Amino acid sequence: MKSQFFTYDQATWPRAQHFHYYAKMFPMNISLNKKIDVTDLLPAIEKKGYRQDCVFYYMVTRAINNQGELSVAYKDGQIGWWNYLNPAYPVYHEDDETSTILWTEYDEDFAVFNEKFLQDLEKYGSSKGVFAMKGMPPTNSYNVCFNPWFSFDGFSVDLHEMKDYFFPTVDMCKIIEENGRKYLPIAITVHKAATDLIHLKKFFDDIESYFPMFIND
Repeated sequence: MKSQFFTYDQATWPRAQHFHYYAKMFPMNISLNKKIDVTDLLPAIEKKGYRQDCVFYYMVTRAINNQGELSVAYKDGQIGWWNYLNPAYPVYHEDDETSTILWTEYDEDFAVFNEKFLQDLEKYGSSKGVFAMKGMPPTNSYNVCFNPWFSFDGFSVDLHEMKDYFFPTVDMCKIIEENGRKYLPIAITVHKAATDLIHLKKFFDDIESYFPMFIND
């Protein structure tokens, strides 16, 4: 895929005034936590031999890329949005309890994304330091994390000092079981200048809409 940046027309952009207010006058983040029922999804992933983290990163990234409000950014002094974002995710090293940021180029075709993800892990997964040997993520990349060893009830990311950063930050944790059902907790933090609650509702709805592509043969 070729990344493209589209500039907003301030005269016609519906969120122009909202953006100015929340970006310049009253900067504000929104953090929202939601548990998604993955009871039927998990055995389907296992049956197909997919890694959970790859599937989760794909679904979250695809949901983000469905809405321009989740990929708003400045480029060359202009405000606009990217046609897609890439996931930048931590790879943990048990030997020294550090993590390294790796990224994978997004593709809407899961088979393609899955292959790229596995290749990146194999080639760069043992890299040490803040960034993997693959290098810093491209400009159109956002931060996402899946921690299968730790569970949370709530999660918040403070980005107030990064006033010109509008990409979402997504954190997922250990799957929990309640009343015989299994749930994946997902926390997302966004900048209110670009994103509102209606967009977060669509984000979670979109993630669940992708389940059939893994559950159905």
